[in-house]
Amino acid sequence: MRISTVALGLTLGLLWGAAFFVIGMIHAVFPGYGAEFYQLAASLYPGMKGDGSPSDLLLGTAYGLVDGFLFGVLMAWLYNLILTKLVDPDTPERQSR
Repeated sequence: MRISTVALGLTLGLLWGAAFFVIGMIHAVFPGYGAEFYQLAASLYPGMKGDGSPSDLLLGTAYGLVDGFLFGVLMAWLYNLILTKLVDPDTPERQSR
């Protein structure tokens, strides 16, 4: 059974974006929480300062949405490729519902 690339992309994008948002909101209440997470994110995503500021919260959430979506699309595409080419090459492709 094939995986929908868009559905997995949206799912992972929403989860990764929500992770940034939730960690940022907790960091706003408890400033020490997630400090290392934001420093790591700042080393990966351009424009982030890594201090857990509101701009980091918004930028991290946006990066999370896009990054998670792209990773989900790539993951589903690779899964579908492996499924059709390596696992069961003689079976005709079936559309997932």
